[in-house]
Amino acid sequence: MFNLLKNKWEYVILPDVKDAVCVQINKGTYKGLVYSYGKVQFAGPPTEEGKLNVRFEYTIHKNPKDIKESPELVNFLGDLLVEIIERENG
Repeated sequence: MFNLLKNKWEYVILPDVKDAVCVQINKGTYKGLVYSYGKVQFAGPPTEEGKLNVRFEYTIHKNPKDIKESPELVNFLGDLLVEIIERENG
């Protein structure tokens, strides 16, 4: 999945957000959304396809398009989280 969302996001630092680096979405449906991840857990062993179930908390800090929370948004944030983990761990 690495690079699936390449160039669609970047890290940003918000002065009013302590102890977290935020993620800003730069392209697509969620453009402009700025959020940070909280607690992240891998739930159970990988599936037969090798996929991991991930549970995570997140906080939305900026939402200029007034995007509503939905299963699609959570799936997108989960996919991006996996990409970030893959990228940071080489």
